[in-house]
Amino acid sequence: MSLALGMAALTAAVAPQASVAADQCANQQLRVEQGATGLPECRAFEMVSPVDKGFGSVYWKPQGIVFGSFTPNFGIAAGATDGDTVIFPSWGIFAGTKNGLIQSYRSRRGASGWATTPTAPALTVPDPNAIYCPCLPFWKAASSDLGTGLMLTSNAWSPLDQNTVGPGDLFNPAPKDAYLRFPDERTELISLGADGLASGYIEEGSTEFVLAQDGGGALLRTAARVLPEDPPFREAPDAYLYRDGKIVEAAMRPDGTKVNNCGTAPAVGLDSADSALATNGAVAFEAPKYPFVEPPEGNPDCLVNPQLFLRLPDGEIIDVSASQRAVPDPDGDRAPRFLRMADDGSRLLFTSTEMLTEDAPAASYEYVYEYRVSDRSLNFLEAFPNAPNFLNVSEDASHAFVEATEALAPGGQAGEYNLYVLNEGELEWIASAPTPLDTSADFPGTAAISSPDGKAFTIATKSDLVGFDTNGRDQVYLHREGKPLVCASCVEGRAPQTETLLSIGSYSIYNDHGRYASSLASDGSAVAFETGDPLVPGDRDENRDVYIWNEGELSLLTPAPVQGNAYLLGMSTDARDVFFTSTAPVLAQDVDGGDTDIYDVRIEGGFPGGDGSGGVGTCAGESCQPPAAAPPPGVSPGSELIAVPPRKAKPRAKGKKGAKHCSKPKGNRNRANSKRPKCKQGQSKSNRGGAK
Repeated sequence: MSLALGMAALTAAVAPQASVAADQCANQQLRVEQGATGLPECRAFEMVSPVDKGFGSVYWKPQGIVFGSFTPNFGIAAGATDGDTVIFPSWGIFAGTKNGLIQSYRSRRGASGWATTPTAPALTVPDPNAIYCPCLPFWKAASSDLGTGLMLTSNAWSPLDQNTVGPGDLFNPAPKDAYLRFPDERTELISLGADGLASGYIEEGSTEFVLAQDGGGALLRTAARVLPEDPPFREAPDAYLYRDGKIVEAAMRPDGTKVNNCGTAPAVGLDSADSALATNGAVAFEAPKYPFVEPPEGNPDCLVNPQLFLRLPDGEIIDVSASQRAVPDPDGDRAPRFLRMADDGSRLLFTSTEMLTEDAPAASYEYVYEYRVSDRSLNFLEAFPNAPNFLNVSEDASHAFVEATEALAPGGQAGEYNLYVLNEGELEWIASAPTPLDTSADFPGTAAISSPDGKAFTIATKSDLVGFDTNGRDQVYLHREGKPLVCASCVEGRAPQTETLLSIGSYSIYNDHGRYASSLASDGSAVAFETGDPLVPGDRDENRDVYIWNEGELSLLTPAPVQGNAYLLGMSTDARDVFFTSTAPVLAQDVDGGDTDIYDVRIEGGFPGGDGSGGVGTCAGESCQPPAAAPPPGVSPGSELIAVPPRKAKPRAKGKKGAKHCSKPKGNRNRANSKRPKCKQGQSKSNRGGAK
């Protein structure tokens, strides 16, 4: 925040949450045995991963195992949004696996504990290459309940899959095929080719495979011959939709005509191509998407900018980025930038530097558009004088969080890095910072996350958004609709020494799905994060720990002291379950010699009896609890920093469609040499057509 706006106010509304009284927790005896009476909300520890992991360990994020130039991907590690299921990869072979392969495992919570099962079935056809990592059946994507998973593997899980057996080694593996693993334990080959064999050659990467949030469909991109009408060889891969046991080419219209023959790809949003497939089967794709080679002579269609298309569930294909103007933009067509499709397929957000509608102002650089399926309408939402930085779009595509250096709404400061939210087409200011909102530093946790409806948003950034000196370290901020921005991890008088990180919900080097347990409660009441800084007196070491900020109260969720770091894996949408990983034996039954395990800090949780998910802790009773020491001088532990709103600015006037627009000359990126003219009465920046 600019010094001209003054320093942020410090309130005493936040304090460390006190221990819950013994008579208020039904699981109090178990909490005493675990040494967990200092946890808030009657929480107790549960061990999610099994003690016996076949001499392996939980791989909760990409590990540094490299073979030459090849680094294998171990798939996703994530918790379900309801907090009752966790999936993780491991190098161990355990839990009754029927194939002897390293793979992903799934733990489900039951009445007496967490039970772990393998996610891959027995091999139908023996694979001589099974020892090599490229063949391993790790889950690369999953439904939000972690019931359905997508595997890319050269192992044969179907008798129809005949292209996996044969020569292959670590650097030249057999072709991969795509399989879906369903909750009823069915395994289905979904990349079956026109020749009766698996198509193979499914490439790994964030744009090559997508699974719908409900697991009801999948998108694949391949150059292999999948359908009878496909050519035997092509250089440009195409996108295919698998749904209800059938596979179709995404760019093929019901009348048998194709959008073009220059390749198609799932539309890639802010994090991945995950939002390119809706739960109703709608597909957002881009075409042409020719590979990085010169197109064949005589095919000028391949030399144009890619455009954005929407395939509806009935097969209708709509060119959503086509110009709706009577007179097209004189600068010609430009490639759109896909932001997100709503999970239900009802609308789609994208930007373009091209004027596509009559009400798009001519004196701007980048425009935000919304396509609504209900009335087949393309609607102009907002114009930016310079290129904006979009941080996150909510799952229902109603809210887009964006950084811009112009004063575009009341409160915004010209020349500073302003955080805005585009709320159902209306731009609203949240906060300003003197430095960019860089969210790309320090994998895996630096992120921007919104609730499904967009009414809550959290970001980890080094920028000062509330008048707090971050010391160049990431801090966690929380925005809730109708409330001021707060810093959940800022402690007055203490300079941060380590990064404070969020969980994006899935640790994978490919898709950052945003559909799993992450860091933000769906109602915005709580945010979980990890840090190496001691934020409350009970945190007496410099190890990384997990905290939760809940309605203004800050609490430590991981044991202190503990011999090792704790890393946040995710939090259920109702904030009941908070998952973390650690090599430390948090519970007494964790006797695996320092392997990484997953734990749940659950409200009213715990399983008595030492069944692998509860029982006696590593130290017993109140002796485990830190003394009620006073905070260091000048430190207000758990205090909350709140952004002070600046003086109110006059809102931009609105008018009718066709009114003169108030904005900078098109293409002017020099903020110092140009000013946005004020709107007079009757002038408007847009006419937002379409249903709200």
